[in-house]
Amino acid sequence: MKKQLVILGIIAILFTVGFSGCTDTKKELTPANIILKNVTYSPSKPVTNEEITFTITLENKGDRDDFRVITLNGTDRYTGNFTLQSGSFIIDGHSQKNVTISTAEHIINEGIQSFEIGINGNQAIRTINIDIQPGSPDIYHAVTGYIVQLNNNNTYIENTTFTVGDVVILFYLYRNVNHDGEVETYHNITIYHEGVLYYSDADEYKTSTNNETFQVNFPFDVEGSWPKGGYKIEIGIQDKITRLTSTKEIYFTVV
Repeated sequence: MKKQLVILGIIAILFTVGFSGCTDTKKELTPANIILKNVTYSPSKPVTNEEITFTITLENKGDRDDFRVITLNGTDRYTGNFTLQSGSFIIDGHSQKNVTISTAEHIINEGIQSFEIGINGNQAIRTINIDIQPGSPDIYHAVTGYIVQLNNNNTYIENTTFTVGDVVILFYLYRNVNHDGEVETYHNITIYHEGVLYYSDADEYKTSTNNETFQVNFPFDVEGSWPKGGYKIEIGIQDKITRLTSTKEIYFTVV
């Protein structure tokens, strides 16, 4: 069964207390005066790791201006607990106001996700179910560098300028490829020198895991035959389950 990500949107009320001896002739603001009129979201067909923006339309049916704070809370298996707050706003008496709040790319689970919009504490007054579609593989970090030994483990120092004889490490991180614990990807590394194809390699990766992020360490030698100048590395990943692809480009120089 797919995990359900339930996000609670909480609209908190800050009450104003009058000074002693002063009489407020306006109608007292009660929770019933603030009504949630409508909730929309965009994009209309969101995918994993894509930001979803909710537009919440509120109506103040009371006479008094009302000060509010709106938040979006939830739990995500990749990022853990998170709270996103749009900040405070004032809604005038007898008026409507649109308030926006975003998931900020925290939704990584595919399938139907439920979002609850609440008002006056945790009271859920509107539930929206959104079918999150799988997105393309996300290559969110890629660098070149030197391989070094650190505490008996291989690691790298980021660098973009090399000389003949160096061993270069291409290191990249990617996500958005886990589908109910199954990962199957095809990787293609292509290197261009001054716009001309110079080197390429490919590999496949398949595993069953709950991990959401993955890394690749791809070393290659800058041999004597490599001409000096600028190089472009094009990283290509195909998710073999969804057939979606992504590419990312980085650059280095041989001097």
